[in-house]
Amino acid sequence: MYTTSPGGHTHRKEFLYAYLRQQPIWQSIRFWNAAFFDALQCERSLRPVVTREEVESNRLQAVTDELHYQENITFGQLG
Repeated sequence: MYTTSPGGHTHRKEFLYAYLRQQPIWQSIRFWNAAFFDALQCERSLRPVVTREEVESNRLQAVTDELHYQENITFGQLG
C-alpha cells in the first residue's frame, strides 16, 4: 500500500508496519512489563497520596476509595 503526502513523497506504510511488527521487542515480556508499570506510575502520579490523617479520620471509606482507584487504573491500563 502506498500513500502520497501533500509534498508528493511516497510512503510505504505497509512495509514499515510489517517491519516494525517483526521486531523482537514486541515479543519481550520484559518490555511489556516495563511499559505496564510505567503507565501505572504515570497514572498514580496524577492523584495525591492518601495521608495517614485521612485514613484515620474516615478509615473504611478512604481505604475502600483507594482500593477502587488502584483497581480502576490497573484494569484501565490492561485494556
